[in-house]
Amino acid sequence: MASITEMGRVLGLDYGEKRVGVALSDETRTVASGRGVLKRETVAAEISRLISENEIELVVLGLPYNMDGSGSEMAERVRDFGDFLKARFGISVEYMDERLTSVEAEATLREQNLRPSRRRELIDEVSAILILQSYLDSRKPASI
Repeated sequence: MASITEMGRVLGLDYGEKRVGVALSDETRTVASGRGVLKRETVAAEISRLISENEIELVVLGLPYNMDGSGSEMAERVRDFGDFLKARFGISVEYMDERLTSVEAEATLREQNLRPSRRRELIDEVSAILILQSYLDSRKPASI
């Protein structure tokens, strides 16, 4: 496995029961942008394509802890998915606490006055953006 550099794109994923929200960072790892939603049935092929096309060396997965900080059944599934990505693609995987991300994503979409059906279409992608942006922000050097 190659060493992780401080530059280059990072793939952010919000792994869910039915869909996987996708976000991608810019080359400088400053800004996360949405890249849509993948269906679970095609997720491996689509992630393979994204890794190849964008020279991804790091994937950040949102980890759904319970509000008290304990693990959850879904957190175990996310870790299993992370292990799958490492084994299949030889890529580094890091995890980011995603507590309240869906709530924040829903609030963001509500502010845009979108219909509930449209919000449901976008919530996984917006959650992935929030997860990845949170990760990127946590890695920025502190300003003086």
